[in-house]
Amino acid sequence: MDLKTVSQGSLPEDINRTKYESIDGGIVLQIQKVKNLSVPKYQDKSNNSPAKILKFTLTDGVQNVQGVTLESIPSLHFNSLPGSKILLTSQVEIAHCFLLLKNENCTFLGGRVDGMIEKWELNRVSSNHEK
Repeated sequence: MDLKTVSQGSLPEDINRTKYESIDGGIVLQIQKVKNLSVPKYQDKSNNSPAKILKFTLTDGVQNVQGVTLESIPSLHFNSLPGSKILLTSQVEIAHCFLLLKNENCTFLGGRVDGMIEKWELNRVSSNHEK
């Protein structure tokens, strides 16, 4: 289910405007988009090589926040489906408005939002045809 249709939000209201150093766990966020920052833009990012740095656009259903992985998290990868959920399990550090996602502070819950997946697959097919 899309959090945007059922959630009243759980992130601090001003998380993208205030210099938070961390937020407490117990928050479920939905993956909106994933970008591999460790591969140049012109290089094929669809391969299965492990990404060192992934940027996630996440939502609590009300507002978006950016998260980055600075270490490998086996359950979070470049092909994580939009609409999948993650649980922030413990305190998460924040640097320059980015949640710093680590194995010890987040858990992949799974899930799907069919409309988001259809759009994601269409974008992947069209970007592969442009190459």
